Amino acid sequence: MSKCLDINDAVTELIVAMSENPDRFLVKELTMTDRVGNIVYWASNGPFHAGVYAPFEMKFGYRNGKRFHRALRKLKSVKVIQSLQSEARND
Repeated sequence: MSKCLDINDAVTELIVAMSENPDRFLVKELTMTDRVGNIVYWASNGPFHAGVYAPFEMKFGYRNGKRFHRALRKLKSVKVIQSLQSEARND
């Protein structure tokens, strides 16, 4: 991520990265990890709790948490489709 002016810009850049390069992110039950930046994002408990989990803590806030969760649902859908397509190729 480039130098951001505020949290809105940071979340916008994260959402763009999630849509442009889904393989960059490892999605688990409670967290999502950016493999390039080694940043872990908290992805459970709804939009009030969304945010950076490690190497430091920073909540996104409600509005940006909703944006993050919407993008996360899309990312999960993309990963499911990729998984199904790779299984179909292996059969």
